[in-house]
Amino acid sequence: MGVDLEPQELDEYLQTSPRTILCVTRPGKAPFAAPMWFAWMDGKIVMHTLLTSKKVQYIRDQPLVTCVVESGEHYYQLK
Repeated sequence: MGVDLEPQELDEYLQTSPRTILCVTRPGKAPFAAPMWFAWMDGKIVMHTLLTSKKVQYIRDQPLVTCVVESGEHYYQLK
């Protein structure tokens, strides 16, 4: 079950949500999930990491990713 947001609502939410969980595919293994800080710029999620990181290697091998954006500071506040 999901929530449909209007483009303006989506922009507001992503501009104020600080964290995402980046999920990438690993060959022959379970998906790799990494919490990441991000910025919402020009309709895209932008992240920074080292080019030598495993995340980058996995994305180069399989460029399809999933991001789960969360907001809230405590477990009971998470959305």
